[in-house]
Amino acid sequence: MLKCHPGFSAKLEILKYGIQVIYFLLGLFFHFALLKVLTRKRAVYSKFAFLKLYCIDSVLSIFIIFINVGSIRIMNYIPPLCPWAMRQYPEPSQSISLLYIEQYLKFSKCFIFCFMMINRANSVLCPMTFTTIQRCIIPHVVIFSILTPSIGVWTVFLSESQFVPFQGGFTPETKMAYNWITVSQFSVIISSITICVAVICSLISMVCMSRTRSENKHTQQSLTASALCQSIFYVLVHSMEIYFHKSKPSSLETAEFWNALTAFSFDILLVSPPIIMLCLNVRLRVDVFVGDSGNPLTSPK
Repeated sequence: MLKCHPGFSAKLEILKYGIQVIYFLLGLFFHFALLKVLTRKRAVYSKFAFLKLYCIDSVLSIFIIFINVGSIRIMNYIPPLCPWAMRQYPEPSQSISLLYIEQYLKFSKCFIFCFMMINRANSVLCPMTFTTIQRCIIPHVVIFSILTPSIGVWTVFLSESQFVPFQGGFTPETKMAYNWITVSQFSVIISSITICVAVICSLISMVCMSRTRSENKHTQQSLTASALCQSIFYVLVHSMEIYFHKSKPSSLETAEFWNALTAFSFDILLVSPPIIMLCLNVRLRVDVFVGDSGNPLTSPK
């Protein structure tokens, strides 16, 4: 039976978990507040395909946060649970592999973000041509984003996993039963695609913004600014992800440090999007914090 790592202060590790819970709860508050407004004023905001995709992204973030707060981070940062888990699950089990649903949702979130960026680039390149088309393909985009990660994760769900020590706690590790692409390799591919799409679409959006119709320019500028800010975080986070999976740490401690750091960095992508949207969109901010203040505008600013 594997033994838990000694030398980790239970109080300090639980404090780390508590800090993560606080910012996750803050993110959930903004996610739910923004989703409530977008749902309540669907007639105003549903005309923007970008906001429809953002709603899917927000729902995925909420699920990932709940999984982290309710299981993943508890296992990672509650040392007293480690000996119990090692005794209860001394052998690999397929049920442990279900915890990789969090990684699956992260991949789906990356695909949704890529389509959000493509939407921004299309909106400034051909605002008249693509508006109707984008509304029609949204369901297909969502289905594609939800199903495609199964290409790289299906082997994990069909393989057995085992709990292994991770810092003061523990984490699942898969014993691959099939000769197929690993989750880490698939993660590098998804991260590379996300970075390329974010950079290319950001450049297109910034260069072609002047082509936006004047009567719709404020709306496009605020949504594009939100997408550009998010793309900066995505590029940084996924660059770290690629480095972590491609580098060869000199020690187990270094590997665990980078593993924890990449997890923390992805937390930014879970918590920051609604905050960015509220900071850069006046109409959304007014609807969330002020409520109905007269007739709603025809578009968010």
